[in-house]
Amino acid sequence: CLVLDVVASIALVVCFPHLNTWHLWALTAVLAGLFAATWFEGWRDLMIDLLDPLFVVRSDTDKALPGKQRETLRRCSWVCCIVCGAVAMWDIMLHPVQEGLFELPSDIMQGLDDGLADLWDQNTMLLLRWKPGEGRDETALLWAAAESLGTEALSLKKQALFEEHRLLLFKYEAPKDGQRPATPIHTKWKTSASSPQGDLAKIIDTSFPAVLNVTLCLHVHAHTELAKVGQSGEKGSSEEAESTTPPSHPLPEEFSEIVGPSTDAREAYFAGCKWWTDTLDSFYGHPDNMTELDDEHHSSADSADLPTADADAEGSDLA
Repeated sequence: CLVLDVVASIALVVCFPHLNTWHLWALTAVLAGLFAATWFEGWRDLMIDLLDPLFVVRSDTDKALPGKQRETLRRCSWVCCIVCGAVAMWDIMLHPVQEGLFELPSDIMQGLDDGLADLWDQNTMLLLRWKPGEGRDETALLWAAAESLGTEALSLKKQALFEEHRLLLFKYEAPKDGQRPATPIHTKWKTSASSPQGDLAKIIDTSFPAVLNVTLCLHVHAHTELAKVGQSGEKGSSEEAESTTPPSHPLPEEFSEIVGPSTDAREAYFAGCKWWTDTLDSFYGHPDNMTELDDEHHSSADSADLPTADADAEGSDLA
């Protein structure tokens, strides 16, 4: 059991690298200290007293009941546990999961696109930030990106262009009748952006993220909106400013790790996130995108207001 527990712990850390934090190492040190304490008789007796009411703990080997077959079966189970743990670790370490394996096939999504799915698709949030002095028109930027990706230039479409931030936000549109790439475009673009080749190497700023992160954009939106609330609160009376603390939503540490500490890069990423949130708000606010539930909600709200209007009319007649 201990062997399987150790193998399972190592497998979890290998499969989920974000679990490898100082909390895990602190817990490991505590567990190692508890196991080391069992070598001392005083601590061992204390642990036995605590665990004995829960389950039977064997106090010594000389009190074990004789049973040759049972001992043989126990040793075989130990060998099986070691073999299973070794096979599991061998499979995890030497057979990594392929990128894009758990993504939905694009063929399944055909015919189900309602316009909103594009806002959550990483292939529609590709970023290209050019170096200072290397600015070009959007056509030249898209051609350089298409050359690096090995795709047709017409398959890349501009989403937004922020010249003041030297940022181009574009998307990939797969041909309807053509063969779709085995590797997702956003994965290939991350590789191309980190190690650019050809004309792209002269243009792109490799320190800037290659794909817009929706989770970070939601944090940025909350950070921006609460900052506006705090600024509006500062314009109020001084008494209210002293009694109330303006709300704040600090950006996560992941933002600095992905975007970097540069102020220009942060502002450029803020601009891309603002485009995404504005597009999302416009989708939900457009009348064509209202569902039947929304129509029923508005109709019920209107019908609820009618009795009030009738009551006001009756009151005016009585007056």
